[in-house]
Amino acid sequence: MRCESCKLSSVTTTKHYAIVLGTRPDLIKMAALIVRAQKHPTIKFTVIHTGQHYDKNMSDIFLKELDMPAPDIQLSIEGVGYSERIGKMVSLLVGRLAPLVGELSGVIVLGDTNSVLAGAIAASQLGIPVIHVEAGLRSHDRRMPEELNRVIIDHLSSAVLITEAAAEENLLKEGIPKERIHMVGNLGIETFENLSKKIKFLYQVFGTHTSSPKPAPLSREKRNP
Repeated sequence: MRCESCKLSSVTTTKHYAIVLGTRPDLIKMAALIVRAQKHPTIKFTVIHTGQHYDKNMSDIFLKELDMPAPDIQLSIEGVGYSERIGKMVSLLVGRLAPLVGELSGVIVLGDTNSVLAGAIAASQLGIPVIHVEAGLRSHDRRMPEELNRVIIDHLSSAVLITEAAAEENLLKEGIPKERIHMVGNLGIETFENLSKKIKFLYQVFGTHTSSPKPAPLSREKRNP
């Protein structure tokens, strides 16, 4: 399956988009779009990492393994608690996005993390269109912080990109205009396909030259009856 959301490239040439991310799921799923965007001659992307997942095991290692460039803008957040961290992210993002007002065609966010919510709020405050990938997903449990994030992001977005029919039903029930809803491919699946090719290649190159020792058979006494 190819990422149909990358059709943006054929419709919005010579455009500049910011991508706001900050967690491991964001990095993994956005990898397919970012890597492909690098090869497009007339689309410019500015990648902003909020620092929500900031250590090497939660961020740097995925940039390397997914062949992604380092973020153009790396933020650093501190704070305890849901509200404080989101508030600081919004403040920092507004400061970084404000100089790009008038230049950006949109801010792209994916999923339902706090970084994504902060990106949507910051862009909306500045009047920059928000494009939400993986929109319309619902657990219908408002006790979940992620569910609140999903709903708020969708209603702040100028375009909501969905991957399944149920998502469209959810959005229509909430009053999202149909013209804002666009069925696209699944970035997570495309990233998986890209990694599968890489793993298959490595196995073809190294698989026949390496072998793991076979475990010794259990003695009769140690075998299960």
